[in-house]
Amino acid sequence: MDTGPTAETWPHVPPMDVRAPHYALLAEGSWVWVAYRTDDDDAGGSFAVVQFYSVEEHRLGPPDAEHLDEHPLHGRGLEPFAFHTVLEAIPDPYTPVRWVATFRDATLEVRAVNVTVVARGVRAASARDALLAVVPGDG
Repeated sequence: MDTGPTAETWPHVPPMDVRAPHYALLAEGSWVWVAYRTDDDDAGGSFAVVQFYSVEEHRLGPPDAEHLDEHPLHGRGLEPFAFHTVLEAIPDPYTPVRWVATFRDATLEVRAVNVTVVARGVRAASARDALLAVVPGDG
């Protein structure tokens, strides 16, 4: 019996707009923020911002949505245009949790202690603008 990790859709984030799932990523210190277009309106200018805390590692790259079958979690719950929590076969309470977000042209993988949706319904022209509106900066 195969006891490898599985992916479970993370229900706490607003759904992505699959028609135009634009995103932006900002990594600083042990934090990673990602903003993405949501499907909660027809105007196409609403974004959500997710923050990962105490990030151990993150990677943005292949596969894209068309090649998701190449990902090790394909067939184990991984879906396109969604955020997932990875459930390890043998959980270790001392190991950060692994999250996977699947976008049209890339997949984001993050190992972090925690994650939260820091903003919903952000009105912006782009995912980058949504990040700039939400993420605290130096001015």
